[in-house]
Amino acid sequence: MTSSQKSQINLKPKKDGTQTNLTRNSATLGADHHHAVTRVYKCQICGKSAPPRTPILRLVTLTRPREYPPRPKVNAYVKDKRVIRTNDPGGVGTEIVREIAICPECLRARPT
Repeated sequence: MTSSQKSQINLKPKKDGTQTNLTRNSATLGADHHHAVTRVYKCQICGKSAPPRTPILRLVTLTRPREYPPRPKVNAYVKDKRVIRTNDPGGVGTEIVREIAICPECLRARPT
C-alpha cells in the first residue's frame, strides 16, 4: 500500500453502491459532530462562502399555519411492567415552509 492509500478511510457503502473516501484529516476534524466532512456553505443573501467550520445559520423566511390531528394510542411508556399507550391530542402550530442559509455577517447586519 502506498502512503496515500493508507491515509484514506473507506466508509460503509451507500445504498446506491458507491463508497465515500475521506482523508484521515477530514475524518478526524468532524469526528465530534455527526458530519464526517467539514462543510462550507454559501450565504443566500450576499452570495459569499462562510468560513470553514462555521455553524450554518438558518433564517426562516416563510411559515404556514398547521393543524395536527389527534392520534389515538401513539405514546408508549412502561408502568408496573406494563406498556401503557396514551393519546396524542393533536393541536395547532406553525410549520416552516422556506428557510435560507446565511453567514454571521448578514445575521449581524439584519435589523431585529
